[in-house]
Amino acid sequence: MLEKEAKKFSLKVPTRPAIGIESSLKINELTDKFLYFRIVTDMLSELFSLSRSVRTTLTSDRLRKQFTEFFVSHFEHYEDLNSFGKLKGWEEVTPGFKTPKTKQNEQLSVSDAFHIFDHIRQRYGQIELTMFYESFVHDIDFKASMAIGIRTLQKQAKKLEEVAQTHGIMLPERPPVSMKVPIDPESIEDRFVDSANL
Repeated sequence: MLEKEAKKFSLKVPTRPAIGIESSLKINELTDKFLYFRIVTDMLSELFSLSRSVRTTLTSDRLRKQFTEFFVSHFEHYEDLNSFGKLKGWEEVTPGFKTPKTKQNEQLSVSDAFHIFDHIRQRYGQIELTMFYESFVHDIDFKASMAIGIRTLQKQAKKLEEVAQTHGIMLPERPPVSMKVPIDPESIEDRFVDSANL
């Protein structure tokens, strides 16, 4: 639908991926829980993007209606996947913040506590994903830049952990120390890693 809209307005569209990606390899590091977390995180990002599209599409009622339909449909799928993850025990349930036990004079609201927890969880997920992709990268410079990115995320996570511990906020499950994959499937190219990690 969006490709048709882009054609109407003579807009340049992104290149299309291959018809399918097949691999005969089984990667033990790619657990169902890991894949579920990545899909849910991506769907959540898309929800924010779609909600922004609905809010900022002001000149075309037709396009705004389409984006609204996309948003509602996407949200329903997100709810279904989220419920499925909870049934499987994969969803990391955000703890309820009732009374913050702060060690300082600064008070902390419930929403502040949630944001701290959520940002730590996001960084943990991004660290794990970036480490996983780094093991497939071939280009030396690209690999070095990913290593810098991992260190940056780890520093940010550490700062947030310190804030969480200061205010008595429960911490989510940490990512593994490393994600080294003993194989090198040809289907995962540097170009794919670059676009997937944005």
